[in-house]
Amino acid sequence: MDLYKTCRQKLLKMKADLLNRARQSTFDFNQIDKARGDEIDQSAAHQEEHTFLVNQNRIKSQLVEIDFRLSQD
Repeated sequence: MDLYKTCRQKLLKMKADLLNRARQSTFDFNQIDKARGDEIDQSAAHQEEHTFLVNQNRIKSQLVEIDFRLSQD
């Protein structure tokens, strides 16, 4: 197998892994009850939301880079 095909397969696998991670992260985040609890619980939920959004943004950026490389045929 040539280097081009090997790199393309690795990029496609990375893309699939990132998409799966994004889906699982979204599912996990949606399972959190963000409206319950006292101020400390709500503050923790807010921090979890921030972390979730940062991670989703990072995954999105990586997917854009992968798609760009895959389109460079």
